[in-house]
Amino acid sequence: MKKPIIALDVDNTLFNWVDTIVPAIREMIFEASNITGLNFDHIVNSLQKENRKRHSVEHPYTLAETDIMKAYYQGASFKHIKDNLMPAFEAFNVVRQSGLRPYPGVVEFLSKACSEFSLVAYTESHVLGTSYRLQKLDLEKYFSKVYCGDIHADDEEKARFGRVLSGLDGGKYSLLDSTLRKPSPHVLGRISKDSESKIIVYVGDSLYKDVSMANYSQVRSAWAKYGTHHKQENSDFLIRISHWGPAEIEEFKAQSRRPPPIPDLILEHSLCELEELLLDYA
Repeated sequence: MKKPIIALDVDNTLFNWVDTIVPAIREMIFEASNITGLNFDHIVNSLQKENRKRHSVEHPYTLAETDIMKAYYQGASFKHIKDNLMPAFEAFNVVRQSGLRPYPGVVEFLSKACSEFSLVAYTESHVLGTSYRLQKLDLEKYFSKVYCGDIHADDEEKARFGRVLSGLDGGKYSLLDSTLRKPSPHVLGRISKDSESKIIVYVGDSLYKDVSMANYSQVRSAWAKYGTHHKQENSDFLIRISHWGPAEIEEFKAQSRRPPPIPDLILEHSLCELEELLLDYA
């Protein structure tokens, strides 16, 4: 008999993505500004433009491909620019690693739940960033399947990423087309179909994306409210560097003005608050 599925969002549900990644990007830009003498805000604007091409803020080396850096280094090769900006990328890694840790209760819950349930992760983040974080946090082992986004890159860039991609557990990671995004009910339908089992709950931090998706899919929704608390300065800076276009940013701002979806469960402080649900299926 197939195990029932607990499906979970990753970023800001298993760990604090905003307060980990955003300070790392900010520090990278500060260091790049120090190296080149270029204006911090001008670098931010150029980086956002490049992030939109890749539909992600999570490629630090994107900085070396921005128009402002290409102009500063007078059309030098990607490798030359990257090598000159290496202190900025090292600063990014130091800050990212210092802040990367699971939320309290995450390891405790996953370690208990994985014996009785099939744990499946789903995130719109690209596969490189997702696999890095799950491995660094030592959480990958708890999941039977991880659904995430493909990388947006040309053939040359994909060749650079090839070594990392080839090292992933091909049976564990499933790459989703970029058109399949939250809150589409097709996402959870795909997970259930692939696993040939029923999703008993979907957990995520976003009311408008995660909870809405579960509600549309007629799956019990659990709102990870504990994952919504971020430093305001990081939330504001995320919008400045975000890969979202103007329409997406306006939609993000408009969400707070609309009645929020109603979750079936609210996890105020920890993922461990789901344990009572597990008793019903033990």
